[in-house]
Amino acid sequence: MHSLPSVRELALIEVPDEECGEAVPAVVTLEDAKMAKEDEIVTLCREHIANYKLSHQVAFFDALALSGASMIMKSVLRDSYRKIQKR
Repeated sequence: MHSLPSVRELALIEVPDEECGEAVPAVVTLEDAKMAKEDEIVTLCREHIANYKLSHQVAFFDALALSGASMIMKSVLRDSYRKIQKR
């Protein structure tokens, strides 16, 4: 999933969606001073992920929440994503 040189980290999270029941946005962090477009991330996901998990929403974060064991804390990402969506 890191085939774009600008992508440092990418995680998919499940969030409630009024239309589909559940959506799977991509949460992305970028390498320093790099840029990536939302459509590049969606294309990257399309190449590596099953259609039913395909992300059509992208959120750019400064950093992903990691546990002490360096595992991505998806519950924290979901909460952060929801706060962004309410703005």
